Order: sequence, then structure tokens, then C-alpha cells
Amino acid sequence: MESSKKILSEQEMRITTGKDESLTTPEARTKRSRISRMLKEIRKDPPQITAERARLLTESFQKTEGKPVVLRWALALENILSEIDIHINADELIVGRCGPPGRYGILYPELRGAWLEKGIESFPTRKEGRFVISDKDIQTVRDTIIPYWKGRTVFEVNYDLLPVETRNVLYDENDPYTPSYAVSEPNNSLSAPAV
Repeated sequence: MESSKKILSEQEMRITTGKDESLTTPEARTKRSRISRMLKEIRKDPPQITAERARLLTESFQKTEGKPVVLRWALALENILSEIDIHINADELIVGRCGPPGRYGILYPELRGAWLEKGIESFPTRKEGRFVISDKDIQTVRDTIIPYWKGRTVFEVNYDLLPVETRNVLYDENDPYTPSYAVSEPNNSLSAPAV
């Protein structure tokens, strides 16, 4: 049996081989030099995880305990928008990013944060989907974010509302974060699994 060969796009080939990661042709690079520079800048460093949004959201929710939930969300959004660092990179015409320069991921612990407990330290070394995360952010996640959101996430609230019989069909009885694969529910919306 002949092994299958992975087919890569031109961009994937350039990234894989370490060649120019900007636009495809010299003509395109000349005509769109600003875009080409931006692509090079974005790809020069590995992707990062930033906990800043999660920290600001958590701080606000801690301060607003007991207030109506809609007001808590509004105050949390206000806190994030007024306190988050804004990054403006060279060559940008539409500016403002809520993360570090380059590629980055943002944490949303309020949705389904317990997975952070199982291995945030592994982000830089895991096989697929590696991210750089600072020791300071790891400490913030461990000391502040995980303890606050434990038992309060959207997933956990929805899980607790399910009848026991439904939970047993949808999830592993020993670990609610492990789906039974009878039904897959990405983003907390139920759908049939891909076969």
C-alpha cells in the first residue's frame, strides 16, 4: 500500500520550508509591500497566549458579586475596554489589537475554563497547537482565574441544569468534560458528531 502524501498550499510550503512567508510572487510583494511586511512580522514569532482579557474579566466579576448578571457583564466589558493594553503595529491602517504583536490566542475562562487546570503549562511543548505563555500569565491563571471560574462557567451551569439521565448519555460519568461522543457539543450547542 502506497503512503499518502500530504498536499500543501503554496503558502504552507513556504512556511514549512522557511522560505519567504510573504505574498506568493515577486510582483505581488512589490505591489503590496505593506501587506508583505505585515505578514512577515506576524509570522516571525510563535503564537502566544495572553491572559489579560481573562484577568480583567475575572477582576470585574469578583468586584460585582451580588449585582444583576446583565450589569456584571456590562461592567466587565467596560473594565476590559478601558484597561486592556492596545497594540498598534507598524504598517497597520486599521489599528488596535487586544493581544501582543504577532499571532496570539485569548482565554475565555467563563465559557469552559476547567480544561486550563489540566495543562496550561503544556501549551509551549504540546505536539499540536503550541503557544508561548509567560510564567506570569500561567501564575495568574492558576492563582486567580481558575479558582474564581470553577463551578461558574457557562458549561458547568448548563451541565448542572441537565437531568442526570441526559448527562449520562452526553458525558463520561466520571468526567463531565469528556463527551460520550453519542452527541458532540462544540461551543455548548448540541450537534451530531462528524463521522
